[in-house]
Amino acid sequence: MRHQIAAAVNQRTQGGAPNPYAVTMPDWIDFLQWPAMAVTVLAAWLVASTQHTRRKVGFWCFLASNALWVVWGLHDEAYALIALQLCLVATNIRGAFKNEDQPPEEK
Repeated sequence: MRHQIAAAVNQRTQGGAPNPYAVTMPDWIDFLQWPAMAVTVLAAWLVASTQHTRRKVGFWCFLASNALWVVWGLHDEAYALIALQLCLVATNIRGAFKNEDQPPEEK
């Protein structure tokens, strides 16, 4: 199996006929933006919940999406995106800590 993968990568990188099964690391990282987007949308949905547990899971999803975006940004050399994600990590950690176990009292 290892030899088949190496042969497919060599064929793809050395100008041979395209192999539909040859997938290189940049291809996987390019694909990473879609799960990152989906996790970000899921996190936003969960954070907007009135239930404490869902909000807590939402902040963890945001942190996972931040990590995915940073990996994708490093590959794509999107340094502004990386800086944004690092700032969002700080706000998500703050939000996770401020997400109290009990709802605040009504005023």
